[in-house]
Amino acid sequence: MSRNNMIIGGIAVVVLIILIAVFSGGGEETTAPEAETQAPEAETTQ
Repeated sequence: MSRNNMIIGGIAVVVLIILIAVFSGGGEETTAPEAETQAPEAETTQ
């Protein structure tokens, strides 16, 4: 179960990063810090 949660969490983070990049106009600089803030949330969800 834990492996499935990690995979789902990782996919969710990637999807969020892609959505953020699309809405922000594809700015990598704005995507990086938000990706870092999403990582701990995924860990606490597991």
